[in-house]
Amino acid sequence: MIIPPLKVVDSTEWFFRNMIAYEQYKQGTAPTYMTDYMIFVCRLLDSPKDVKILCNCGVIDNWLGDGTTVSNMFNKMTNYVNITFEKFCYPKVFNEVNTHCEHPWHTWMANLKHNYFNNPWSIISVIGAFVLLVLTVIQTIWHALLRDLLLFENQLPPDNIVDLALSCLAKWVPYFGNLPPSKIPPNNVDHQLGLLHDTWCSSFVEIVYSPGNVYASHGSKWSFIKYAIELRQAGIKFKKATGSVHLFEIKFVKGIMIIPPLKVVDSTEWFFRNMIAYEQYKQGTAPTYMTDYMIFVCRLLDSPKDVKILCNCGVIDNWLGDGTTVSNMFNKMTNYVNITFEKFCYPKVFNEVNTHCEHPWHTWMANLKHNYFNNPWSIISVIGAFVLLVLTVIQTVCSILQV
Repeated sequence: MIIPPLKVVDSTEWFFRNMIAYEQYKQGTAPTYMTDYMIFVCRLLDSPKDVKILCNCGVIDNWLGDGTTVSNMFNKMTNYVNITFEKFCYPKVFNEVNTHCEHPWHTWMANLKHNYFNNPWSIISVIGAFVLLVLTVIQTIWHALLRDLLLFENQLPPDNIVDLALSCLAKWVPYFGNLPPSKIPPNNVDHQLGLLHDTWCSSFVEIVYSPGNVYASHGSKWSFIKYAIELRQAGIKFKKATGSVHLFEIKFVKGIMIIPPLKVVDSTEWFFRNMIAYEQYKQGTAPTYMTDYMIFVCRLLDSPKDVKILCNCGVIDNWLGDGTTVSNMFNKMTNYVNITFEKFCYPKVFNEVNTHCEHPWHTWMANLKHNYFNNPWSIISVIGAFVLLVLTVIQTVCSILQV
């Protein structure tokens, strides 16, 4: 695209605005070349990155400073401007550009050039890696793989194929850790999502219905717990579960909520959304442990402060960046989700937490600890004030006795 240079100075905006206003006023009787040209330029310059591209090739001579000022100026230039489509003077250029962009080959070649061949060293390294890969495949991998696949003793029964699929899924979902052994017959698996879901839920069923567990209180009345920051103010501590524990195995013991660690990455949201959708689809025939677990987590994480509390104690391993992103993600996770209140698997934990929060003593002690004993200097100052008070009382009593 060959474009004459444009010098952008302080007077550029009011000049073109007045020219466009004149053409709008004379619409139908005068040509709209200024308006058409400005529409063309505004289509090119949407962000500071676009300005930088045109500045680097000499099309834009920017005298205003940063690219943000230029892009903002041009973005507002043609607002509420009537375009005479029949008399637009750049239709052929627009059509040729659009035709060029419709070919995926051009996009692929541009991506290859900008990302992999933007300097000589990148070109050399990519070519070297490609040649090495081709030679390795030809020399060893292909023949060895073909030979092993055709060996009679290497033919796998369906059960083993399911186990291999589960081990691959365990690596594919990094925040789940090691998957337990599969107890699902291959003919009962409807698809990959159901395979992973049923495997996890079948292993948690054994925990739910084992003697002395905290998840078997199905049918009991319960109410939602407060957010993490409010629970902390009520004296509840959060602790990361250690050892080989299931992701859903959440416990509340003597004012301490023990939660297995959860690694939050880019794939966390879509993974749990698909699991919840699967449970909603199979509602009534499949357990809803994924939904129940996500409801539990969403109740804890309402704001970035809640995320920070769970990150500090190791329960949340945040790979997304800031706490706002994590809290917003979990806040939307269970919207419009049907909850099976009678089969919810955390009623006992919820009730124990709520009972703990109802005692004002726990809140008072937590407030004392967080506000007055949160660091050594606060402790020293409180002790010093107490000692000073005691000495003052003793001195006063002694003075009275002497009289």
